[in-house]
Amino acid sequence: MLNLLFRTANLSMELVRLLGGKFVPGHPMMQTPIGQTLVNVFQLHNSGRQLEAHYELLRLEFFLRQLKDLENGNPEALNVYKKEICRAGPTDGFFGIRFEVNIAASLTRKGIRFLKQESPDFKLYGTRVAIECGSIRIRGTVPKADYTYKIGSCIREKEKRTYSNAETALFIDITNMVYTHNIQPNLPGKSEIQDAALKSASQRSFGSFVMFNYLFNLDEYSIHSVYIRADYPCIGSELKAFMDLHFPFGNEYIPHVVFPAEG
Repeated sequence: MLNLLFRTANLSMELVRLLGGKFVPGHPMMQTPIGQTLVNVFQLHNSGRQLEAHYELLRLEFFLRQLKDLENGNPEALNVYKKEICRAGPTDGFFGIRFEVNIAASLTRKGIRFLKQESPDFKLYGTRVAIECGSIRIRGTVPKADYTYKIGSCIREKEKRTYSNAETALFIDITNMVYTHNIQPNLPGKSEIQDAALKSASQRSFGSFVMFNYLFNLDEYSIHSVYIRADYPCIGSELKAFMDLHFPFGNEYIPHVVFPAEG
């Protein structure tokens, strides 16, 4: 219990320092998914579900590390996300912002200079390469067992934008979709997810689709952000070179995992 209290107190102080506000009863920050997760940690622990409490803390500690990456490498982007997180409140919009923080921190750690903008979300300095982010959530009861059709819906909606082109990548957070699948006996495989993306693409689509999800490594008691990449045949040369260097195709395999409902 002391370890839990220490981790939670340290986490809360650092989040307040980076994001502002307070994590105390009655404050608006307690209504955000961050505040709700802090409450959930203690509820899980007090009900004897210590491992679940640990994983909930891991999610927030992972988020904190990414915020610190931005603080040290791109404070301008951190200031943008600080405002967006406060505006998002308890809505699903928070998880879209949280996914952008994941990508922004990844780019920052790799030393990639980018402009955080509204559309597309990231424009890389000195190149034609850009990144747009999207998220898939399953809310309520959906009778269809195969949720991969949601990937196509996301792609078709994003393709309507003027920046859908061969030098722009579409990064999609499918964490909640994978979690929803996992509580059924038909979790889609890597090839199914890639096919769902490529079959949905049109002639003027994005050059690359990258589907991200978070997972807990049960052997290491750690959290990871992993991805599945699928390139459209007309991918631009600059985008392909960027993706091959920084988000290469791979077959990362973690044998014992648990999928969180959100990142």
